[in-house]
Amino acid sequence: MYRQLITDRDATAGASVDLHRIFDHAYHGRSLEAKTVDGVDPLRIAADLWHRPADAVDRLVVARCQPPVLDLGCGPGRMVAALTESGRSALGVDVSSVAVGASNRRGAPTLRRDLSGPLPGEGRWGTVLLMDSNLGLGGDPDRLLRRCAALVAPGGLIICETDPEPYADETHRVLLRAGTASGRVRWARIGIEALAARARRHNLVVAERWSAGGRTCRAAHALATRR
Repeated sequence: MYRQLITDRDATAGASVDLHRIFDHAYHGRSLEAKTVDGVDPLRIAADLWHRPADAVDRLVVARCQPPVLDLGCGPGRMVAALTESGRSALGVDVSSVAVGASNRRGAPTLRRDLSGPLPGEGRWGTVLLMDSNLGLGGDPDRLLRRCAALVAPGGLIICETDPEPYADETHRVLLRAGTASGRVRWARIGIEALAARARRHNLVVAERWSAGGRTCRAAHALATRR
């Protein structure tokens, strides 16, 4: 998915390599820092999030998933592992070889794929997940919602984790740093109410919302029949 992060006009091939290194370092256990010029952290990702088991908030998401489930930008497979342990068929996709290796080692089926390229089962997934600030990837949530709508089956679910501020709807240029790797990317902050407005533009029916442990998620249904 990280290819979509290279959206600034001054991005270079070298910057692309650095961005892959940033997330590889983060998945190896180094802390991921994200700051705008104003000192805002739009990701708000806890340092141990990718490496710990699914928590109570994650399990609330798992309980709402209709199988089969596709987790976009799954990282080291926290959610995919929880889904398979619950008896739901699930697949994770991520562009990081470090993440894919870690996910598969924990028994969470994962492929190394880019979101912008072909993915297995397009249009047949019961649920598509965008967790852990992935909705903000590349600073273009509308593009991500369109992609999710193409991946999910008619009547299926798209579940997104959103910014804690319900009406947040803004894009930042962010400096990401993990270990010795760093790079600038565009990242969007989208709150639960802003997501509802955007989802309707893409013929998604806004459904349940829930908050727990300082995290907020919203589910939307794809139309039962496509235009």
